[in-house]
Amino acid sequence: MRVTGSVFRSGIRYALKMRSPQPINTPFTRRALLGAAPALFLAACSNPSGGQSQGGTASITPSVTPTPSPTPVLDAQQLQDLKARIDKLFQERPYPAHSMLVTALDGTRELYADAPDTPRLPASNMKILTYFALAQTAPERTFTTSVAQGKNGLFLVAGGDTLLVEGATEPATAGSPTMRAGLSTLAADTVQQMNERKVAHGTFPVYLDTTIYTGSATNPGWEPGDLESGQITPINPIALASHTVPGQSTPDKPARPQDAGIAALEAFVKVLNKASEEHAEVKSGYVFTVADRRPREADAEQIAQVQSASALDQAFVMMLESDNVLAEVLGRNMAIAAGREGSASEAQKLVREKLQEAKISVTGLVQADVSGMSLQNRVTARTLAQTLGALAAHPKHDELERRFPVAGVSGTLKDRFSGEANKYARGHVAAKTGTLFTAISLSGYATRPDGTRLIFVSLLNDVGGAEALPGAKDTVDSAAAIVAARTEPPATPTGTPAPSGSQVPGSSSSPDATGSGSAPNSSQAPDGSPSTSPAGEKVPQEDAPSQAAEQNPAEVPNSQQSTNMQNTVYLSDFRVRLRAYGSRTSRAPLRLFAHIHSLRSEG
Repeated sequence: MRVTGSVFRSGIRYALKMRSPQPINTPFTRRALLGAAPALFLAACSNPSGGQSQGGTASITPSVTPTPSPTPVLDAQQLQDLKARIDKLFQERPYPAHSMLVTALDGTRELYADAPDTPRLPASNMKILTYFALAQTAPERTFTTSVAQGKNGLFLVAGGDTLLVEGATEPATAGSPTMRAGLSTLAADTVQQMNERKVAHGTFPVYLDTTIYTGSATNPGWEPGDLESGQITPINPIALASHTVPGQSTPDKPARPQDAGIAALEAFVKVLNKASEEHAEVKSGYVFTVADRRPREADAEQIAQVQSASALDQAFVMMLESDNVLAEVLGRNMAIAAGREGSASEAQKLVREKLQEAKISVTGLVQADVSGMSLQNRVTARTLAQTLGALAAHPKHDELERRFPVAGVSGTLKDRFSGEANKYARGHVAAKTGTLFTAISLSGYATRPDGTRLIFVSLLNDVGGAEALPGAKDTVDSAAAIVAARTEPPATPTGTPAPSGSQVPGSSSSPDATGSGSAPNSSQAPDGSPSTSPAGEKVPQEDAPSQAAEQNPAEVPNSQQSTNMQNTVYLSDFRVRLRAYGSRTSRAPLRLFAHIHSLRSEG
């Protein structure tokens, strides 16, 4: 698109009248414009001719304004207040075995540090490392569940999808943003293919092939009590509802089948026979029976298949519900995607390697699993902070950060942050929880009132048993509220328009040297109340998960409402960034930015 001088000048005049931005169609466009808008404005103001070059096209004259020095993440008073408040919190609530680290959004610029290099039991914060490795390895990988026909029967071939449903494939929705492949869909295709291939009617045993995974299905670091209670279970490469019995599980007491793989096989044979009965030409001509586990025959031919949601979409469930079993499954699937064996040991090795490749410290890292269930795991606050920083810098950072639970809104944090010292941080903290009887952890992102985003890591060990867990959770929640600078009611009353430099919670922008930006995962309504955001978390003795129906409607693609909210969010982010360029009075750049949106969308 060419922008002439006259168009540019008229655009400025028009921008002065505009009050609402046009849709921003892509994250790339938004981020590009955020960075370009100040330069465009300065260039237009410095060129009396309106930016017209001799050739007739618009020229962008570089600004002669000196490049400002990087703005400190926090000013001296803010930094002093942060340190004093956290110190006071842990003086009043002493935990001899605790670590606390607060950094800029890059995960390295320390603002507060207390034992950041001491290895601690992380509980489900271990999933942050697994999540990062998955994002680096195979975020778009899908998992195939297939049926092969051999001489001696059919083979249900497991491919690593453990979120199967017994019915038809369920598409992703606003209420359930992770698609679920359906066994009934697979069964109908199987019967149809057998009929088209003119397979003679008769009885067919159905075997289960789970050879995609190797090694032990359990972990020596898992407590026998956790296995008995269903908090963790032997890992299979195929299962319904993440190794649970659909309709029988509760948040605090998951119902597990004795063998999740065989349970899936039994469910498949059931819907196979139903598909045979309902097929107009077959009419029960095929009868299927449950056989045993057996590798498929070498010459068996695949006749039907269903594909899972992507690994990243399945990680939505892992992060928000803190699904321990799914974390172990995705770890093994990740190893397979990298050309390795689908074993627990290879999953753990791959996580470490991906951290090292990203120059993330692994000093003191002890890996006994990839879910955080083992009491043998150890990780430092520094490793977690650097990993969070790497996630924030990832090309898919918007998507990645959206999967973290949000304080008071979603996941295991939905019912947290209810105390007087932390309730004002609801909607402004996005973090991964971790809970075992001996450990509480909370690590993630906090958004301050001016839009600055910080990383925080809190690890508490030896908390004193089950009766001490509520107090420990409230402590780490309060620490996060301090980092977010939201321990008191907001200065702006509810319903009053926020100042031009305020941040709309829920946006996510590329990290910068100042650490400013916005909080992932949540958005704020015009009245100041947080809107619904992605939800969920299940854990070993961890916080109860919310229901999938609490997911953010903004997750629905092509939603105009979502687009308009994103425009508001990115304009708010632009205001914050504009202050770093030294502009405090003029609103013309902001209005020009809105008009640039219009030109781009039209061009």
